[in-house]
This record gives sequence, structure tokens and C-alpha cells, in this order.
Amino acid sequence: MPPSSDHQSNPPALKGDGDGVYRIRVIGNCGTGKSTLAADISELLHLPLIKLDHIFWKPNRSWEHVTDEEFDAELWRQVREHEKTGWVMEGNYRKLTGKVTEELVTDIVFGCQEKWAMAFASKDSILWIAITKHDVVRKHWEPLMADDIARNSRGWIRIGGWGSQLQTWRENVKDLARSR
Repeated sequence: MPPSSDHQSNPPALKGDGDGVYRIRVIGNCGTGKSTLAADISELLHLPLIKLDHIFWKPNRSWEHVTDEEFDAELWRQVREHEKTGWVMEGNYRKLTGKVTEELVTDIVFGCQEKWAMAFASKDSILWIAITKHDVVRKHWEPLMADDIARNSRGWIRIGGWGSQLQTWRENVKDLARSR
């Protein structure tokens, strides 16, 4: 398993670009709270929220998605619109977002906090997806994480456990927001 932020002593809440601009990517398995966490970060830092699901899925269409070209064009439009001020991007879609991640993202927050109670209680349970995709999602992102950490090219925060690590990190982000 590649190194993560919990192996570093007192890592910063976010790395940013060095000039106070944060272009943050929130990723993770189904049911880990990506949407909630991304919305929290967006609100705390007063940054626009880019929801990849909203770009990928056509509105008012039953599970019909846009073409890769349409996705790419809209994604680049949104990230360029806020490139100088920063943004928070929520969702996986690594195959469609690789170039944006490589070129622009300053920090990646990897939510590994499985919320099994939420999966069981949901009317449209994501339990099966979460179980079958857990290792797939991890294996998909870990090579990039290891490479980024080795090159110190962008900040990675890996959040696991059952809440205390996430709560501590959120408090650190709040402190960062207050100091901006």
C-alpha cells in the first residue's frame, strides 16, 4: 500500500499551488461521503463545486450519459473558468479526467470511509457496488497517489477509519479557511 497522509507527521490540510489557490479533487468508493465532503470543502473555502456526475449524466434522461467529447469540453470549460481562483471537483471518472488531474489538480482527497449503515438503509442500496468496486477504485487511484507522493507533485489526503480522522482534517481545513 502506498504511503498516505497518516504516515506523515503533521501534514498540511491542503497543499495548494503555493499561491493560495486550491484545485481540489475528492475521490473515493461508493458511499464514502464524497459529495458531502466536497460540498463542505467548497463552502469552507468559498470555492465553486464541480460535480462530475452532473457533467456525465444528461439531465432528465434515465441513465443516459453524454459522449466522452461532450464530457471533456464541459469539464475543461468549468475548470478553466475557475482555474485562477480554484475549485473543488467531486467524483471519480479517472479515465475521463486524467489530463485535468495531471495538469491542474493541486490536492486529492481520497475518502476511504465506508458508511455501511447508509448502504444498508438506502432504498436503492449501493452495498453490492461498494463491495464489488472497493478494491477496483483503490487499485485505480493508488499508482497515481504513489507517484505523486514520490514526486511531491500534489497533496494527497487519504481519509479512512470511522470519522475521527475526517473530523480532524475538516477542522484543519476550517483553520486554513480562516487564515486565508
